[in-house]
Amino acid sequence: MAKAIASLLVLLLAACSDNSGGPAVPEGAESTASPPRPASPGAAASVSGGEPVSILLPRLPGSAVGDSAALQGRLAAEGPCLYVDTGSGRYLVAALAPSLTWDAAGRRLRSGSAYFPVGGEIMLGGSEAQRGAKLEWTTAPDPACDTGRIWIATSAAAR
Repeated sequence: MAKAIASLLVLLLAACSDNSGGPAVPEGAESTASPPRPASPGAAASVSGGEPVSILLPRLPGSAVGDSAALQGRLAAEGPCLYVDTGSGRYLVAALAPSLTWDAAGRRLRSGSAYFPVGGEIMLGGSEAQRGAKLEWTTAPDPACDTGRIWIATSAAAR
């Protein structure tokens, strides 16, 4: 319980900061960590020419505020879909915060000046969408994406 409370406090502090939790890998900096590994065999999906498939980050109408539950896991890419794999399931990432974007060149999620590579650990603030909820997408998920569990992300922080 104490660990869950501490995680929520970290997430709340990250959401209140102006850089969405500080840089996991600052822009322009080299990471000293080993290269991220694909979270699943499909994570490095590519088209027939060998070019990586770009992620289509589903988006809802922008808002700087939202629910503040925390989802912790590893970023995983499968075709045009971005998920957080928690070890007991995966959630399709849908951006509510305008600061959450996909950096196709770096194959990483961007939150302000912080970057989170595919295969890396992440903590997303937000909430789970109710199954069957009618969401007002500004960018709908690709039809290939598993929409059984959707995480509506309001912030991102290093785990």
